[in-house]
Amino acid sequence: MKLIAILSIVWLCIANAFLSTHVNKINRLQMLFQSTKSTGPIIPSNKKVCVITGTSSGLGKETAKALLNKDDYFVICAVRDVEKMKQIAEIEGFDKKKYAIVECELASLESTKKFVKDLKKISPRPLDRLVCNAAVYQPALPTVSYTTFDVLFIH
Repeated sequence: MKLIAILSIVWLCIANAFLSTHVNKINRLQMLFQSTKSTGPIIPSNKKVCVITGTSSGLGKETAKALLNKDDYFVICAVRDVEKMKQIAEIEGFDKKKYAIVECELASLESTKKFVKDLKKISPRPLDRLVCNAAVYQPALPTVSYTTFDVLFIH
């Protein structure tokens, strides 16, 4: 029960802040001009905005790479370790004009709230895509308690 509640709160924070699939074009334009000024990279208006959690390895990294290669997306990389993601982006040759890296530890509600604030500064537009990929697999946990259960499934 606790896991479901925490996951619901975390993703509702992100979804309520950005996901707006039913907003008409006039509202989108209003949102562009009344939001706080962007402090991050300039996101071209012809690019779709996509947040991907867990982009520093595995499926998240490959998903980011695929979207960046399509040239239709601006990818916001939500990661625990910003420095690691910077290295990955350099190794993979990601174009710095096509992505932004933002710290987000999904096991921490405070970090998630900070991520939402940072995201609003980078992209005043609503999100077009949200890829919920972040995970840590720990099969060697000796016992599952409420604490280890949360860590196992929330990361």
